[in-house]
Amino acid sequence: MTGLPREKADMLLLLLAAAMALAPHALHLPPWLSAAAAAPLLWRAFITVRGRRQPPLALLAPLALLGIAGVYASYGSLLGRDAGVALLALLLALKSLEMHGRRDIFVFVFLSFFLLLANFFHAQGILSAIWMLATVLVLLTGLLSTQYGAVQPRLAQRLSLLGRMLALALPLAALLFLALPRPDGPLWGAPHEGAQARTGLSDSMQPGAIASLALSSAPVFTARFSTPIPPQDQLYWRGVVLGDYDGSTWTRRGAKERAPASDGRIDIVLAGQPSQYEVTLQASGLRRIFALDVPRSIERLPGNPYVVSSALEVLTVQPLASTVRYRASSQTRYRLQAALSPAQQQPWLALPAGRNPRSAAWARQLRGSGAGALAPADAIAAVLDHFRRAPFRYTLQPPLLGKDGVDDFLFRTQ
Repeated sequence: MTGLPREKADMLLLLLAAAMALAPHALHLPPWLSAAAAAPLLWRAFITVRGRRQPPLALLAPLALLGIAGVYASYGSLLGRDAGVALLALLLALKSLEMHGRRDIFVFVFLSFFLLLANFFHAQGILSAIWMLATVLVLLTGLLSTQYGAVQPRLAQRLSLLGRMLALALPLAALLFLALPRPDGPLWGAPHEGAQARTGLSDSMQPGAIASLALSSAPVFTARFSTPIPPQDQLYWRGVVLGDYDGSTWTRRGAKERAPASDGRIDIVLAGQPSQYEVTLQASGLRRIFALDVPRSIERLPGNPYVVSSALEVLTVQPLASTVRYRASSQTRYRLQAALSPAQQQPWLALPAGRNPRSAAWARQLRGSGAGALAPADAIAAVLDHFRRAPFRYTLQPPLLGKDGVDDFLFRTQ
């Protein structure tokens, strides 16, 4: 920044600090929003260097409204963690175009600090900490520069003063870290009641309604085999089967029934030798018994009989209020319901009308029609290949999804 007037150099330093605060969020914001946040910063840098006039409020107000509409279209809401961070990024970028006095600079710097803290939602590693510390130094240097009058020390002197100020603050920070009580969970998790969940299984699943997923190390059950343990790809434990879909939530078929009986004859072709094992199941308050797929026989629980549904779920009549132990036998090699008629398959294939149109169109295109239509097994293989090739990732902080959650998952958040 050598050769630039002091005011211009200070403004470019502030814009650099804001860009550093915004940069980590580019990995989590929609691409259009990252571009929309970068454009005002570049515009203000151009205005600063060339000495042009700032855009009027009559232009900035429609841009702000357009950005807010875009955030709503992307997240389905203006509330919540991810939508809030997106709005904050947009507000910071647009604020750069209407900074006039010292008060506006203070607001700009404090918005940058808020956005910088929001990066903890996504990353808390050492590299992220180093980047955030560097951003703090640049932000504070820019803020410090606004406090001087016409005569301002060189940048090296300002950085030296800033270093001494931080050194004086470190003992107080260490004292507060040791003296203040710390909650079990992060403070930023508090506003997301109802949008949090723990890893586990329930009788329903609504992807996109969970903004924070906490790991739980509580044991569910343990199994001890009296026969050789099956291969890893055959260790599938059947618990709940979610067969009804209303466009946003998967639930059990007949979930409102107290003790669903079998819906009819279950056609199973078995192969190989059965596996014998004993399960110790912890109390869950649910009526679900876990068995290795597929169960052939399960020891009866005293005072709490069970039934087997058409989906081969094993459900007790009463919720499990204490730890239970039972012996079971399962066949891990089998062919299930190979001769279902189209009418019998329809309840498992039904989709609500008007929901997730992009996913439905993609499925029709993938499956094809007429003589070139893929067989069901080939269509399934094509979908699995898509998941392997596309950049899907696992996260404990998934973004909230909109009305068409499957479309959002497959084509936006992944």
